[in-house]
Amino acid sequence: MTTPHHEATRPTRTAWRVLAGALVLVLVSGALVGARVWFFGIEDGDFATEPLADGGAVRLRRLWGGDAAPEAELQRVDADGRVLWAASIENVTTPYVLIIGDRVLTRMTRRPFVHAWLRSYALDSGALAWEQPCDDSGDGFSYTTQLTVIDRERVLEIVPTREGSRLRLRELERGALRWDVAGPAHAPGARIALRTFGGAWFLDSDDGVTSARLDLEDGSLDPGAPSDALGVCRTSDDVVHLARSGELVVRDASGHDVTLGRLRTSGRIVCARDGADLFVAWTDDEPTGQSSPTVPALTQRDHIALGASSTGLLALVCDRAVVWAIESAWGYLDVGITPPSDVARWTPRTDGTSLVGEVVEAPRFVHDEVGYEGGRHAPVRIERATGLASAGAAR
Repeated sequence: MTTPHHEATRPTRTAWRVLAGALVLVLVSGALVGARVWFFGIEDGDFATEPLADGGAVRLRRLWGGDAAPEAELQRVDADGRVLWAASIENVTTPYVLIIGDRVLTRMTRRPFVHAWLRSYALDSGALAWEQPCDDSGDGFSYTTQLTVIDRERVLEIVPTREGSRLRLRELERGALRWDVAGPAHAPGARIALRTFGGAWFLDSDDGVTSARLDLEDGSLDPGAPSDALGVCRTSDDVVHLARSGELVVRDASGHDVTLGRLRTSGRIVCARDGADLFVAWTDDEPTGQSSPTVPALTQRDHIALGASSTGLLALVCDRAVVWAIESAWGYLDVGITPPSDVARWTPRTDGTSLVGEVVEAPRFVHDEVGYEGGRHAPVRIERATGLASAGAAR
């Protein structure tokens, strides 16, 4: 027998089920939207904006609507914000606008979002000039495709894949491919940057694992180091790599390999040349050294053979020999070493005859009660000729 109370609660339970289901959908939808917002870095307003010399701009504007509605609109606005033309974008992948001469490039996808296309629009009218596929196999990695301008006639696509990357040189007139080749490998999450120096082009991964010279005629790569190297850095003439054996090896412009010393097999290296001097720095990715509470611990040596407590190294190499090396058990030595480019030619930070920089303590995990500690830095001065170093108090 059913009581009135039971009859009364039946629709209430049903309503609660419906409400709970709706709440789950809202939460799931919110999580997906949240993930999308996080992945693309979308905030209120435009996806991306590129200013123009006349005071106006080209912007990729987000639209709100149903599933069938366009997600975005590419617009050109004048200096007063008036829209001169607009073009609908079905679904935005990477939220950027790239202006090359009289062309505007952006990327889009169509459902089910597994393939992407590169689009070129006329800057003066917004007319679609061409559309070309620009992903690999729809495995999701292509969402981070990078476009790099070579000149007003060519653009390079760097497409991350599960196996490494693909490189595509594309003509801007019709979007036709000049070549499509396998690119350098890189760790998940790492990005590859194109650098030019002295008329040569280099592809450097920001994880320090690869650096290869790129031939724009056919897309061929010259890595300059063994394929199993743990880290590679190169200037225009030098290739420095960390072998799996722990040996730090430099190959100069004449093709000679010189072993500079031995490092632990973890960590990354950077290098830069300043005239006849080649500077090489090494940083431990997972430092285990002990911090001093006030002053970083620096040790000068005339060779490279780091122990288990070393966390950083700075060395000066000249005529294929180590002039001096400074080992740190507190952090890495930062004097502004970066590979040279035609945009920014590297010179060390100097004050008279001294290199000036800082010792930067890398964060490291201590134990569950403490978690990560580190991240402090202290000023450092290094006599360029002798390598004698002094560091100030940590901050």
